[in-house]
Amino acid sequence: MVILFARGGQASPEEQLACLVLILVVSVITIAIGACSKTNVVLKNGVPYCPACGRQVRARRGYCRSCGHKFTTLQWSSRKTPVPPTHEDPQKAIEKLDQAVERAHRVLEESRRDREVRYEAVRLLQEHQREKAEREKAERRAQRDEAYRAIGIEPGPFAWYKALPDWTQALLMGLAIALPAVIVLFVAFR
Repeated sequence: MVILFARGGQASPEEQLACLVLILVVSVITIAIGACSKTNVVLKNGVPYCPACGRQVRARRGYCRSCGHKFTTLQWSSRKTPVPPTHEDPQKAIEKLDQAVERAHRVLEESRRDREVRYEAVRLLQEHQREKAEREKAERRAQRDEAYRAIGIEPGPFAWYKALPDWTQALLMGLAIALPAVIVLFVAFR
């Protein structure tokens, strides 16, 4: 509160109360508007899309950045609009419902098959990439081993060390011996 009413001293209790009431009123209005808003988007696989242009949108934004369509509206009335009665034969309505359910089952089955095909394609692609990486690694290892044999060094875990010049080998060996001793001395006399 002091930051809002800073003038070199402490804010009076009346000013603090006025600020608190203002914050409370703004919070209540914000909550009321958020509770009364209705978002009209098209959901595909749980992702919102603009009903006007079909592009993916963020439902929290309230409008499409691509076409400018506003899909968040305020709905102050809690009453729902009445559905006009249909004068359709109940048997036809049941048949339509059965057809809709059958179409939904077909679509679900097709999407399940499509998903399985996509998963299999991804699995095969990953397997191919893994095999290719292993092949390339084996080729690099064979080239490295051949290079070591060409200079008279038998390939192995320390072939890289044997391939170094003598002065570099001596320097690395000295560091390997001296560095732990320096660390121990540093820790001991700190």
